[in-house]
Amino acid sequence: MAYLTYEFLAYPQIWGGGNWLAYGVELGAVLLGITVYLISRYVNMRRFGIDISVAYAEIPPE
Repeated sequence: MAYLTYEFLAYPQIWGGGNWLAYGVELGAVLLGITVYLISRYVNMRRFGIDISVAYAEIPPE
């Protein structure tokens, strides 16, 4: 998502720069992703006791 945001801001002539609808869609996608992650993390902590933020903190052994 960070790469797509960079591309959107770095090359506005390709992605519809200057159009506030395009900027709104990009901002909405970023905010939606953050919101879904935080809600999922909260639900998993409360219901199952699993902290999903540490899912990839350590490389699993093979």
